[in-house]
This record gives sequence, structure tokens and C-alpha cells, in this order.
Amino acid sequence: MLVKQESLQNYFHDCLYNSLHKHNVQATDYTIIYLANLLINFTRTENFIDANEGRSPLKPLAIHYSEALNSTTDHERNIALRRLGDIALFICGLFSESLKTKAVDVDYYAAMGGTAYGHLSESQNI
Repeated sequence: MLVKQESLQNYFHDCLYNSLHKHNVQATDYTIIYLANLLINFTRTENFIDANEGRSPLKPLAIHYSEALNSTTDHERNIALRRLGDIALFICGLFSESLKTKAVDVDYYAAMGGTAYGHLSESQNI
């Protein structure tokens, strides 16, 4: 099926809005825009996959968390925490079914993402 949209922003916004409505979930416009932008960002592989010499292309969330906590500035820490939260949210949203059979399940990703976003909300520097 070919879907014609003026932009990815409009496409993801419409998909999110329709899905939230279908499942009777309330969300602010800011939340829908944030999620649409997150999806747009991750349409580019280099924004999702870490290029790290010969290791798995997806860095474990615990490593992201450790790097965030060991950042030298608050700004770097907040960027790293946001990336951690966004990756966890993306994986939970798109791959929750496949995570059911993995050692690290969707609850782990949700907890790590929630912790990252929680730290950000406490610092009020999202």
C-alpha cells in the first residue's frame, strides 16, 4: 500500500494520533510531536545504531546509563539520558513482541527509559 504524505512529520503525527485515538489513550500535542520527531530521527540508521569497533551495533542500555552518569557536564549528561530514554522508548514501542522471548525483556527497557526520563524531569533540562 502506497501512502502519500507531504512529510514524515505529518505521516508519523497522523499514525500516532490515529493509534492513540483507536486505543483510547490521551496524549498532549507536545507528546505526539515529540514521538513523531523521535520516529523521524530513528528513520536514519546512524541515529539509532552505534558504530563501535566490532561489537554489537546496539550499545546496551546499561552502558548508555553509565556513560550518562559519568558525563563531565550537566549538558552532556542530559543529552546522554535523553538518548537512553529515546532508544528505550523506541525499542519498547516497536519491538515489544520480540522482546517477550529475550533474556532482557520489555520491562527492562521501560524501566531504563523511565529512569532516564525521570532524571531529566528532575533536572528540568530536557
